[in-house]
Amino acid sequence: MTARWQRGLTAAALLAAATAQAQAPLPVQPLRGKYCVAQAPKGWAITGENAAGSSFGADFVGADGGALASYWIIGVAPEMRSSPWYGRWYATPQSTVMATLSRMGSAPIQCGAPSTPAPGLAMMECRNPQAVGLALYQVHPMNNGGFVIVMRTAGTAPARWARDGAIASAVARSIRCNVPLKPSTADFTSGLSGAGKARRKAQGDSGYSRWLGMEHYHDGRTGENYWVSPSQDWRESGPQGPGYYVSAGGELRKLEPGRSN
Repeated sequence: MTARWQRGLTAAALLAAATAQAQAPLPVQPLRGKYCVAQAPKGWAITGENAAGSSFGADFVGADGGALASYWIIGVAPEMRSSPWYGRWYATPQSTVMATLSRMGSAPIQCGAPSTPAPGLAMMECRNPQAVGLALYQVHPMNNGGFVIVMRTAGTAPARWARDGAIASAVARSIRCNVPLKPSTADFTSGLSGAGKARRKAQGDSGYSRWLGMEHYHDGRTGENYWVSPSQDWRESGPQGPGYYVSAGGELRKLEPGRSN
């Protein structure tokens, strides 16, 4: 499968090849979280639902961790598209999708050109050293020049796509979420001025770089930025209350929402 991928197999052909591997109907059952539900084989689990406000993500994983499916939605305001800080990531729907898949460039990923499997849908084949898979997304324009993107992803370890790609893709397509999407209060026009940083810090907005439940937090004392995951890094009983913490100088310091610069 890897050799065929490297020769440029299209995303639609990838999905067809994976589907052809299905030998018999596989029993599935509803898998419910707080906001989402999916149809998945026994052993699949929800690993995170990140209700962050202006974006939302949910992740599902197979029994042995070798197959993944995700749901993601974000609203991009026109101010984000022209922002000196966020514009490089959100100027276009395609750049927004790539920012999400690469976790704002912190996790490099290679994706082919989008195909159109159906009207209004775009699909890309993507890979990194850990996984190969597909990203299927829709772009919904807004009257003010912004847009909303809804994306589902499916992936497996490279050697397992031929066997498990159809299952991961079917789980991803089945995901339905009741999304608590809300407008952000962040200021996207203040650049990197001290006043802009102070406002963003006071507003507690953790940014728009969420994929697989990841978001921006920072150490208010040192200014160091961190990627954190609600499903893995959240401490419900930290010394300063629930939140994300970093160990520094023999103490646990609670992180603050958003980037420091």
